[in-house]
Amino acid sequence: MKSRYIVHIDYGSRGNSGFYIERILCASSTQKHVRAYVHKEFGESKSNAKIIRIFDRWSRLIKSSNIRAALKVLDIYLCFFKIFLDIRSLSKVHKVDLYCAFFQSFHVYGLFFKIVKKYCNLNITVHDAIELNHNYPSFIMSDRDNIIKHAHRLIVHNQSSVEILSHINIPILVIRFPIKDRFISNNNPTDYPVKFLFIGHLRKEKGISSLIKAWSMLTPTDYERGHLMIAGNDFLNLGQEASNLPSCDTKLNYIDDKEFENLMQATDYVILPYEGGTNSGVLSEASSFGKPCITSFIPCFSQSEYFLEDLSVQNLEDLPHKIAYVIKNHIDNYENYVSFLKFKNKKYQLSFNDDINRMYNFTPS
Repeated sequence: MKSRYIVHIDYGSRGNSGFYIERILCASSTQKHVRAYVHKEFGESKSNAKIIRIFDRWSRLIKSSNIRAALKVLDIYLCFFKIFLDIRSLSKVHKVDLYCAFFQSFHVYGLFFKIVKKYCNLNITVHDAIELNHNYPSFIMSDRDNIIKHAHRLIVHNQSSVEILSHINIPILVIRFPIKDRFISNNNPTDYPVKFLFIGHLRKEKGISSLIKAWSMLTPTDYERGHLMIAGNDFLNLGQEASNLPSCDTKLNYIDDKEFENLMQATDYVILPYEGGTNSGVLSEASSFGKPCITSFIPCFSQSEYFLEDLSVQNLEDLPHKIAYVIKNHIDNYENYVSFLKFKNKKYQLSFNDDINRMYNFTPS
């Protein structure tokens, strides 16, 4: 009988984003054979897995966005060809279970999944059940459903994603986003101003325009008692207007791991005014620091264990009122928010390994 070999593929494992696969690998300690193909800037791993840093070796050396996008796709083609050869070789002596993180509907994914599934049990993790907007050329893209239909099983992060993808007629498993255990012990109410943070790629669906509008509607007293930081890549120039806002600073560039942690540690609240989407790693990240999140009322937030109804808005037009409410009641409410997150973090850490074991205990029909 062939022994089991678990293979993970995660193109989006650069820097802080690599924690997702790192946490899964660390939870895989009971598995004898595990390897992971990851981004070349993936950090050091504490797992026992064999780490192969293979993705995105050239594109970040090029300044032209069009050339960089083309090199990115070429890089994925070459890497997937290498991975296919490895899996085909492994399948001769092992039963291979492949877990691949899926982000954008590149043609290459469909081609790779179609040929590699003959040599493994193919599990595809769909991070966003509703595809994000992109500016890639149409000729390198494909229909998402035609790509993920090759899976023996899909993995998603919440129940709303299950409902959106149920028409694919493939088994679907819900595995929550992993979080780090990095709760900050000094999460106590600070003196004014109350510090707010928006962090991540500035995309339309993340509600950055709604946040800028909301902040512009605050009162002079609110500006004296509150401060907003907007940080992240701004490829579409959506955050330029924020530079004229009172009591607001911006860092419109790539945020590396160290700066991400510094910004999280410095803030009191994280604002996530998303207009749509089925997943957000920032909510889990912020909660792992013990930072309460002001969120819109969409399923990827409302179904999360870290959802704070007192800090949510049913309609983004109510966001300025919510921010003003938080500023006014910060001293009275903050400790309660933090205590809630601390309890949820402990519970989450204890159960995540069970989630991963459940993920591995699957045999396709």
